[in-house]
This record gives sequence, structure tokens and C-alpha cells, in this order.
Amino acid sequence: MKKRLITLVLGVVLIFSISPAMADTDAWYVEAVKGGEVELVPGTTTYCDKPFKIENQGMELAEVHVIMGNGSSTNWDHLQPKESKMYQLGMGEIKSPNAESHLVSEARIINSTAGTASIKVYCK
Repeated sequence: MKKRLITLVLGVVLIFSISPAMADTDAWYVEAVKGGEVELVPGTTTYCDKPFKIENQGMELAEVHVIMGNGSSTNWDHLQPKESKMYQLGMGEIKSPNAESHLVSEARIINSTAGTASIKVYCK
């Protein structure tokens, strides 16, 4: 019984000693746009407040998640190797019965590829 209690106490201490380090870690690593472009490896994200182009830099299929504005409009796109796609910001539709449209002033771009394909975002 005493051995079980010691094991339990050590387990709790271990869990609480790891928790503060995990609290400072973001779920997605946000890359800053420098010079109007940024390369995103899988699991990274960035923001853009201008019309932008996404280009698959890898040799495999890339999966990109684009969230426009406050999240009322999202796109899941699959880009073939070396394929690119343009996106425009501006008026967009809100999925609410009482509102017709709103101004989309920024977008969040996420490289959600399960593989190794990196994407380049041109935000100019």
C-alpha cells in the first residue's frame, strides 16, 4: 500500500512539473511574413492582410487550410506539386441568417499537410 502511494505521489509531481512548460507552447507555430513572403512547413501558420498566393514547394500533395476573417469562411485546398492558387480579400458572406456580408480584412493560412510538403505564401 505504501509503495502504491509513493508511486501515485511521484506521478502527480511529474505531471505538475511538466505542465508549466506545456502551457507556453502554441498549438500551431506562427511564422512572420518577411519581405512579403514566407515558407510554411507542415504544422505552421501565418497571417496575411493583402491578396495572396499560395504555392506548393514540395514534390507531394500539400493540404492548405485558409480561414478568412473571423472564421465564417474556410477553404481546404489540395495543391499538387508546384501548383499555386490566388486568394482575394474583400467582401465575403457570413453564414448567418441575419447578415448578408462583411469585410474580410485578413486570412490565416495553415499548412496542414500530413506529409513533408512545404508551401510558400506570397502576401503582397
